[in-house]
Amino acid sequence: MDRSERIRRGAASRRADCRAQAGRPHRGLGLRICIIGKFPPIQGGVSMRTYWTAHGLAKRGHEVHVVTNAKEAGAAFRMHMRPQDSFGKGSLRVHWTDPVDRTQAYIPMASPFVSKLATLAARAHAARPFDVIYSHYMEPYGIAGYLASQITGVAHVVRMAGSDAGRLWHHPQLDALYDHVLRSAQVVVATGAVAARAIERGVNARRVTSAGSYAPPQHLFTPDGPRLKLDRLRSEFAETADSEHALWGDFAGRRYFGVYGKLGDNKGTFALLSALHRLKLAGVQVGLVALAHGRAEIEQRFRARVRELALTDRVLQIPFLPHWRVPEFLRSCLAVCCLEQDFPIGIHSPIIPLEVLLCGACLVGSAEVIRKLP
Repeated sequence: MDRSERIRRGAASRRADCRAQAGRPHRGLGLRICIIGKFPPIQGGVSMRTYWTAHGLAKRGHEVHVVTNAKEAGAAFRMHMRPQDSFGKGSLRVHWTDPVDRTQAYIPMASPFVSKLATLAARAHAARPFDVIYSHYMEPYGIAGYLASQITGVAHVVRMAGSDAGRLWHHPQLDALYDHVLRSAQVVVATGAVAARAIERGVNARRVTSAGSYAPPQHLFTPDGPRLKLDRLRSEFAETADSEHALWGDFAGRRYFGVYGKLGDNKGTFALLSALHRLKLAGVQVGLVALAHGRAEIEQRFRARVRELALTDRVLQIPFLPHWRVPEFLRSCLAVCCLEQDFPIGIHSPIIPLEVLLCGACLVGSAEVIRKLP
């Protein structure tokens, strides 16, 4: 047995002793699980998967603690939702980082996400010990998960996401730390090129496992169910603190195409506006409802292009909605557009087309998207 293997087994033994002393549940009973990652109100696919994973584990009788910086998300990446903290037979508790303020100030200024997430996880463990720490997305969650694991001695399961593996992991000022976090984890969730690179960078192949495919909740993503009413949505946001910016555009018709997700050139956003402009010139009375946003510069370009093409009366941009309300939006559209083109993250596989089809809606997809369908 080589030295590294002796060290690994010794650490595992110490963790086992700590768990026994802390009164861990007996085999067959629920586990206490810490998930560090994106979570509503952060929008996006990883947030959605974390949400359903956490609630699914809680429903199966496990005690789940989610540690997240979701409340610090900027307006462009924040959804409008009602908080939920329990589900089914198990229990779910969310630990939120505090928004950055003067008490957290340092130079140069940025929210200390990693430190706050790791500390919250460590404190929660001290109050009621965890059996495992799971992080999804390396930056900042995987780093925080690694630190929390080192502090507590609890096993760390780490999973990367598209921008992590496809872009950040290749950055010369980040890759060495990411390699160390992966090598230190008890389990690395990865497949394909990501798994191959992890093994190449020193991760033991026996500790690499796949997560399986994701399936949207079948009880929600069905053709039958409520449809989104734009007039009701306007009323819902009429009295919000940020009502002036909640909805943008003047479209108030009944027939519209839909798009949801992030705005951007690689998302086909501006090609879609050009197509809508041609429909207007042809006399077709149809609008576009965009459950889509982006960074400030993209948001400004999008709205400027809408004005330039005289499409303000044909476009309505609405805030991100919770994932469980997305089917209402999909069912209300004439067709839903998913137009990714030349997407820079090769391993990225959008879930939106599958959700559209499960709801019985018409999908308008780019050739790149159609090729990725199962």
